Amino acid sequence: MNHLRFAKTCAALLIGGAALLTTLPASAMGWFGHHHHRAGMDQLDPAKADQRLEHMIARLAADATAEQKAKIKDIAKAAMSDLKGIRQQLRAGHQKGMALLTAPQIDRTAIESLRIEQMRLAERASQRMSQALADAAEVLTPEQRAKLAARMAAHHKQ
Repeated sequence: MNHLRFAKTCAALLIGGAALLTTLPASAMGWFGHHHHRAGMDQLDPAKADQRLEHMIARLAADATAEQKAKIKDIAKAAMSDLKGIRQQLRAGHQKGMALLTAPQIDRTAIESLRIEQMRLAERASQRMSQALADAAEVLTPEQRAKLAARMAAHHKQ
């Protein structure tokens, strides 16, 4: 490999890695880790977000009672509300990261500070999602959770 081609390859890897670094925490904020290609639930009008949430609950907890589904919906809505501000902060951080990486002078200290902040936000989001998932799991019986796990495993095989 000649030196020019090697330098171009290294530059492409660095730029791609830097872009990944700034987008990774934001992409980790999808609804339960899915649907990154769609608008986030917090970007939908409230009626559509509610409709999507009900559809997801009906599909995932098909054998849950109406009372269980209502409790799970309340848990999910509370989590969505709590996570909305974090998502906005992560998006702002993504924009700041792109500005830092395209600036005439690279400020490594600012990039590292941003990375630390983005990871802190991602950790808060992860903790909140874990709390919501555990709260929702407690609403279901052990048998319902086993059926849910089987449905999810079958879905991931597709």
